[in-house]
Amino acid sequence: FKLLKISNMKKHVIYFMMLSVLALFSCKKEYKINKAATVDMSGEWWVQIYSEDDSTLQYDFSDLEGSLITSNTSADVNTELLVNLPSGTFGPFAFKVKAPIDYASTSFKLGTSLLNLNDSIAGITIHEGKIWKNAATAPSLHKTDSIRLVVEYVEDEPGVKYIFRGYKDTGWPEDRH
Repeated sequence: FKLLKISNMKKHVIYFMMLSVLALFSCKKEYKINKAATVDMSGEWWVQIYSEDDSTLQYDFSDLEGSLITSNTSADVNTELLVNLPSGTFGPFAFKVKAPIDYASTSFKLGTSLLNLNDSIAGITIHEGKIWKNAATAPSLHKTDSIRLVVEYVEDEPGVKYIFRGYKDTGWPEDRH
């Protein structure tokens, strides 16, 4: 009588194991990852601000107390990019704009006056802007992307251009300022 119960138990264990193996192999699903339309131009950037002559450093990383952020807009199109220098970063230079871009060349479309979404009054103009892939070396010695923007604060300082230059955050602690 005990042998019969053991053999039935063994049967149930074997059936359970076979079903488990079949269940594992039958659940193979492939997931498609949806990328944001501007993934190659999005990121956190550690920038310095230079005067219009592009050689005089006006504000260093430590002066800004934060980073420039580029990201996809809610429209999820590859023709515009949200560019944000938060107000907590550096008050006089803070802005947030939807900038028109040429995604294929990783550059900004030039000369367009853009509304500053932070205050809805002042505007900026991006006179020049480009992102280069793997063109910078961060303090950690890792290769990363480089950014350069030439910005004019139209209402606040018409005719004065500032150059934002920097590198994309790598995630390494020594690269963060």
